[in-house]
Amino acid sequence: MPQDTNTHSSGTKTCPRCGATFLCQTQLGSNCQCVGIELSPDTRAVLNRRYPYQCLCRSCLLEFSKKGANL
Repeated sequence: MPQDTNTHSSGTKTCPRCGATFLCQTQLGSNCQCVGIELSPDTRAVLNRRYPYQCLCRSCLLEFSKKGANL
């Protein structure tokens, strides 16, 4: 069975929203590209429903951070 290559683990990922390739470093903590991006609880809930167990690129996360989940 093929494995999901965009789960919450470190490595090269493809953003499921925009298709950009990025380096996910969740296992390194403070070096991850998503550290420091603040999302409201409502936005987090929407993203978790839309993209379950997937990482989004920094550009998409910043956009959601600024505009909320109504994108």
